[in-house]
Amino acid sequence: MDLTCILLELGKEVACLKPGPDIRVENSIWIEAISPTQGNENSTDRVPEIVTGIAQSIDSDLITLRYTAAIEEKHRKYLGYIESGIIKNNAPYIIALDSSQIPGAISELPMPRIVSSVLSIGSQYVELDRESGGIVGGGYHYKEAVTKKNGSDVPMDMFLNPDYSGISAVLYSCSDCCNRAEKNGSRYILVHNPLATNPIDIGFLGVGKEAVTTIESETDYSISWVNYEPA
Repeated sequence: MDLTCILLELGKEVACLKPGPDIRVENSIWIEAISPTQGNENSTDRVPEIVTGIAQSIDSDLITLRYTAAIEEKHRKYLGYIESGIIKNNAPYIIALDSSQIPGAISELPMPRIVSSVLSIGSQYVELDRESGGIVGGGYHYKEAVTKKNGSDVPMDMFLNPDYSGISAVLYSCSDCCNRAEKNGSRYILVHNPLATNPIDIGFLGVGKEAVTTIESETDYSISWVNYEPA
């Protein structure tokens, strides 16, 4: 409902048709929304609660697992919509993911977790000059998967994997009644899928920021950012 209201405020034509994904925008773009929780109570991969007054570290891998599981679930639904003919093969499909139910997710990293989760991005590093000690370069390590507590690996490469080319983008937010942006949509992160069969235009929403990935070779790719100032 929150997403639908913001889309209407942005002047988008919105319809909620059933059966089918949650929202259709501009008569052509489908959006399926999900708000993952911290995980099952009995799961060793459950994201722990944040305890007020106690210093705690945030396990980003556990949060990443919640993101990848949510995207995987909605991708399966997408394949079902395609099979049943509800969505046509040429229709863009966006997964909208809100992380407000996951403890600690609002505390973000320099590279937003939602971007890392689908583009195999690991920890940040810097390169130092041996003589001066100054920073001369840097970047991010490649991280193919996140490891669950049981030792199994969950891939983080959905947007580098042609099997997920039906996903045009992921629209991310972390917003609840106590943590809202001054301007609706100004904290959105729209992550474009560089392998999308049906990509959406850069600037489709015109709020928040967009991550645009350019694949330069089989082993190299770069991410650029498009930032929109709140109106």
